[in-house]
Amino acid sequence: MNTSSKLTEKATRIPDTRPAQWQEAIAQYLRDAEHKQSEAARATRFAMLLQNLLGDQPGFSDYTAGIEQFMHAKQKGGVLRGRADNLYGNLIIEFESAIPKKLGEATEQIRRYAAIQWSQEAPGARTPFIGLATDGVRFHTYTPAMQNPAAVSIAPDEVTLDEIEKSDWSQLPPESASTASVGPARL
Repeated sequence: MNTSSKLTEKATRIPDTRPAQWQEAIAQYLRDAEHKQSEAARATRFAMLLQNLLGDQPGFSDYTAGIEQFMHAKQKGGVLRGRADNLYGNLIIEFESAIPKKLGEATEQIRRYAAIQWSQEAPGARTPFIGLATDGVRFHTYTPAMQNPAAVSIAPDEVTLDEIEKSDWSQLPPESASTASVGPARL
């Protein structure tokens, strides 16, 4: 027997506490990250931040699968090799200990890893990569491009990088950093 209730329902609101938690997590991260001297320590601390912020989100575990991704491709005269700090989908992430001081190193490595990946793919069906050079606080985002997209094998010096965005979290309040772009996606 169905009877209608005589109780009136009121909408309930549960406050979203994530923004405040994210602000504190990012503030703590920035305090920690600036003191990390090595590339590995900065990359690990950044992964910990992402775990803290996005750990329960579907697909986050894919980020950790791409850490220290070994790559190689046969080239004329040998094999082109490298180990990307992270290959997450079409995002090549290269950590350095100090950006902008080591930005040149990071961009050379992004060129290398894009060349390796493209050399393994068929011309006309190559992945549109995004490169991210970072020290975990400063982020420079690039779109790699090939000088000759029809070539079967791509050398690193045949890859150009166009900077599309940069961000410095140390210059932002934590509440802004939680929505600042670090490439194609936002935290």
